[in-house]
Parts: sequence; structure tokens; C-alpha cells
Amino acid sequence: MVAGFIFKISIKPSKPVRVIKVIIIFKEPKEIAPVYAQVWQIAEYILADEDGDGIYEGDIKLPEVTGEYVIRTTLYYEDGTIEDVKTETLIDPKGYIYQAVDGKELRIPEAKISLYAFNPATEQFELWQAQNYGQENPQITDKTGEYEFLVPEGKYYLTITTPGYQDYRSEEFEAKEGDFIIRNIELTPIKKFNWRWLIFPVILIAGIIIGIFIRTRKKYK
Repeated sequence: MVAGFIFKISIKPSKPVRVIKVIIIFKEPKEIAPVYAQVWQIAEYILADEDGDGIYEGDIKLPEVTGEYVIRTTLYYEDGTIEDVKTETLIDPKGYIYQAVDGKELRIPEAKISLYAFNPATEQFELWQAQNYGQENPQITDKTGEYEFLVPEGKYYLTITTPGYQDYRSEEFEAKEGDFIIRNIELTPIKKFNWRWLIFPVILIAGIIIGIFIRTRKKYK
């Protein structure tokens, strides 16, 4: 699982329910010192059966902080019984785009990152149809330079374009069903032309021309 990812959960209870709750419990964060590591509730969601088909659904957003969490689903049945389903999950950081500066990583905002998928029918790579999976493609990175794609099995590659940097194209790679594409990618800035580089050559050439001119005049006097 990736930090901040939104996914849909669906449950069809075996008997009538009053309410179904999904709770995300903070278990063991990686980004906070161990002295503060304890268990508490991060978020609570209520699933709903809006179309009356007996299936309760809801969109669940994972926490932004990486670490270990428990996703607990509790079914409160109309007959007074309660059923708990717990799933432990490890939440990883998103991928990000950056520039290396003096040994540090400078995140790049507003970079356009596109994911291309191989289409066996056409034997060509095409822009992956992310809308069919509740996602966007291309994505524009925010101030943290972050992005992520959750993909089905297939062959892919990434491209990145943003002003001031060289265009990027990854190698082709394979992904399994349910893989997250969260690579950290370094971009190379475009070198700007510096007119100061021409000062010395211009002075040198000018000196040579002046020297030739002076010698020529002396010769024909």
C-alpha cells in the first residue's frame, strides 16, 4: 500500500446489518521516534448500500505517514451480534521526482509524468487508461514532487516532461497485478547558455585581428 492512496472497499454481509464501520488504526509509524509509537485510531469510515443491492461500499484513504497500520472492519448486525475483520498493512512512501543538488534531493513540482502500457492487440505502447481504475494519467506532481500509479499486470514505461529539465523516458518494465509504480526518478536540468563563456574567446580573436592589422600596416608603409 502507498501513503495517501484512495481505494474502494465492498462488503456483502451474510445477514442484515445496522452499520458497517472501517477504522484505520495507527500501529507502528516509521517516521516518528519509537518513544511515541503507540496504537490509536486515525480515521473512521461508514460503508453505505446506496443502491439497495446488499453490497456496502466506501472510499478509504490511507494515511500520509508511512508505517504499519491495522484496517479494522466491524459489522454491527441487526440481531445484536458483532463481527470484526482485521487486516494489517504496511504503508510505503510514494514515488517522487527530484534534482540532485550538492548531495541533496530537490523535489520537483508541476512535473508531468505519463505512464504508457503495452497493448498486445496492437503490439504498441499506448497511454495507460488510468480512468478505468479510478486514477489520473498523466499526473502533475505537487510541491512534494510525488506521484503513484496502481496498475494491472503488464509491460510499462514512464515519461516525464517539465520546463527547465531534459525530457525523461524510463526503460520498459514488467508489473504484476496490484503493483504500485513508485520509483524515485532524478531529472537532469537543461544547461543555460552563459554569454560570459564567450568573453575570453572574443577578446582573444579581437587581439589576433588587431595584431594582424597592425603588422600589415607596418609592412606596407
